[in-house]
Amino acid sequence: MCIGSLAKGCKELRALVLVNCRNITDACIASLAEGCKELRSLNLSECRNITDASMASLAEGCKELRSLNLSNCMKITDAAMASLAEGCKELRSLVLVHCWNITDA
Repeated sequence: MCIGSLAKGCKELRALVLVNCRNITDACIASLAEGCKELRSLNLSECRNITDASMASLAEGCKELRSLNLSNCMKITDAAMASLAEGCKELRSLVLVHCWNITDA
């Protein structure tokens, strides 16, 4: 059940590092966003299976998110940026190293 148990049991979680956890999926991030509303810092660098759907989940569920690292998340596109801009108004740090599908459009 991926990280669903963590999300259900750690409602006050504020920081999480999942660097190079290549089995993390959009479903995992959706569970995290639903259960960990207080999350402020999330590092998903090298989590190559996550897509724009994950960012939509974070934007909906993690309104307190301030720092997000998406380095080498190759499936993230401009749609993810739109979701984050809309839902994560507290975001102060965003790392997009090697996110080749992000444009200046």
